[in-house]
Formats: sequence, C-alpha cells, structure tokens
Amino acid sequence: MDAECNIILIGMPGVGKSTAGVLLAKATGRSFLDTDVWIQTREGRTLQEILDAEGLRAFCTLEERHIRSIDARGCVIATGGSVIYSAEAMGHPMGRSEKQLEPLRRIMAAWIRRPADE
Repeated sequence: MDAECNIILIGMPGVGKSTAGVLLAKATGRSFLDTDVWIQTREGRTLQEILDAEGLRAFCTLEERHIRSIDARGCVIATGGSVIYSAEAMGHPMGRSEKQLEPLRRIMAAWIRRPADE
C-alpha cells in the first residue's frame, strides 16, 4: 500500500472506529486522526455541546467544513458517525483539492459494522 494512502474508517456512531483506528495505526506505523477530536479541539467544545446549541443540521455542516480542512497523508482516519450523511465530506478525501487528489486516488476505506445488540 502506498505510504501516502490514507485509511479512512467509516461507520455508525459507537461501532469502534476510534478504537480500531488506534490499533490499526500502531500496527501499520501510521499516524492516527479522529475527526471528532479534530472538531472538538478546533471548536473548543464537545460534540454534544455543539449538537445541543446548534442542532444536527448545523452540526453536519460544521463537521463537513472541518473534515474538508484536513490535509493528511499516510494516516488512519476515524470519521465521525454522521459524516456519512454528507456527500461532500464522503466524496472529498480529507480536504484535498481536485489538483491535489491526482496522486492520492488510492484511498482505502473500511466500513466498520457491529450488531446493534453488542
């Protein structure tokens, strides 16, 4: 696998993307980025505080903006569970312009699924 290729983990909230991401990053010698932590750090408040104050629609817009600002290479990236609702965020591999994307077309995405009763 290309050293600059990002491994992007997607899935519903609470399925273990962050936990699996840390383990995968250690196993592959890559950096780890959790987009939920990225957003909280930049906003200076928790995701729940953002949701309570602004609502889901505004949160998704905010999440999309922050995800599109990420410029990462060779990382394991755990996305927030609601990122799947944004075509822009899902279709844009962590903030790259179309010109920047050309050498990075090889992005591995993993959908983490877990039964609801676990």
